[in-house]
Amino acid sequence: MDGKELKGTTIDVQHFRPRHEREKESETTFTKIFIKNLTSSTTEEELKAVLTKIAPIESIFVGAPKQYSTKFSLVTMAEHEGAVKVIEELSETVSPLAEGKMYVARHRSRGQRPIQKSQFQSEGRNVYVKHLPQDISDEKLREAFGQFGEIESIHLQMSPDNLFRGFAFICFATKESADKSVASMHGRTVYDNRPLYVKLAQSRDARARMLQEQRARQQNRTFMNMTMGMPQQMMPMHPMGNPMMTNNMMMRRPMLPRCLLYTSDAADEEDSVDLGGRRIIKKKKKKDT
Repeated sequence: MDGKELKGTTIDVQHFRPRHEREKESETTFTKIFIKNLTSSTTEEELKAVLTKIAPIESIFVGAPKQYSTKFSLVTMAEHEGAVKVIEELSETVSPLAEGKMYVARHRSRGQRPIQKSQFQSEGRNVYVKHLPQDISDEKLREAFGQFGEIESIHLQMSPDNLFRGFAFICFATKESADKSVASMHGRTVYDNRPLYVKLAQSRDARARMLQEQRARQQNRTFMNMTMGMPQQMMPMHPMGNPMMTNNMMMRRPMLPRCLLYTSDAADEEDSVDLGGRRIIKKKKKKDT
């Protein structure tokens, strides 16, 4: 079947190979590259003019997602050597077509990206900043946070309607720079009159675990406060009248029924006494005549 045509498509049949073998081979044969941090005004013609000076290309695409203030590009080079040369010459360089440094790397499949993302976040170089004004820009953030170290990228979080949501992510080149920015900028009033909230960014799973632990601690404190601050008469009681603690329920001393105590005195008078918290009524019994 290899090489035959089916409905206008040539069939390619090969022996199955494990994924790690295919990935190892693709490292020496890939031709697609990914470019990001491009300015919002960058066009395909401008980027193509820069790339063709390094190596010939087959196709180019420039995208502009609504939730980002920058553009990205997917480029297919004519040869593998040309893709490697573009990465070596343009990656981490300052260009009029990019905001800050241009990011150029091999284009990877969707299944490989979450691994890279988790490794990137574990390094502790990504800083989360909120309480930002609507007129904030990459330049203003670089001016305020650039004093702590080299900034690799800045991402302003936008809504689907292309409206700024009030927070951003700043990626520093080193973890030490990120720690300095958190220690110095958290709680400071830089824009408007609202203090900034600056913390190291967390992955979604880590943040969910942290919130779950906080809720558990709050529930434990609430239960302890209710128990320690409860009056003596409201303390959980054993059915025999002694205080006791239970795990999830509070037991109160049972209400005993009213008892009648008859005497042999000839009278109709009633009297009540309190014996150990139980109301006992003494009633004098009439003698038969």
